[in-house]
Amino acid sequence: MTLKLSSAWLVRQPLALTVLAVGGAAGPSGQALAQADSPVTRINAEAATSDITVQPLRGNVSAVMGSGGNITVLKGDDGKLMVDTGIMLSRAELSAALDSISVAPPKYAINTHWHWDHTSGNEWIHQAGATIIAHEKTAKHLAARIRVEDWQYTFDPSPEGALPTLIVRTDLTLNSVMRTS
Repeated sequence: MTLKLSSAWLVRQPLALTVLAVGGAAGPSGQALAQADSPVTRINAEAATSDITVQPLRGNVSAVMGSGGNITVLKGDDGKLMVDTGIMLSRAELSAALDSISVAPPKYAINTHWHWDHTSGNEWIHQAGATIIAHEKTAKHLAARIRVEDWQYTFDPSPEGALPTLIVRTDLTLNSVMRTS
């Protein structure tokens, strides 16, 4: 099997979140209050308690839903290829869902973009054996502190173990790395 990733695909515009803007007081205490009421905080709270479901799609491809952005999983004889890694707070449920697809470890995880609901699971997926793949702009965002005013939230840089280790600048082809029966 050959999987070809293009730079254009990895840099696609992520879907916009619908956000209710709430005005807050200036200064650290105002920012902390606003961050507590951020959509990010609410989505994280939901992810920590939500059910994770697996929907078989076709052949060896499944969708894992319930932890922020959906995760696509390709089951291969030598491991799983994941598209995005979900929200870290869903780790236990995500791990069980991934094991229900296959007991083989994650081999690759492709980050479609830097938003936390698609990447905050990077560190534990990497610790489980996966190579994290991302476009260079995604890797740059994950390594930086970023304030998103519309979400009233400041994202700290990802830990070193959560950063992509295989960087895509133009194209990347994975040949026969995901054998499927």
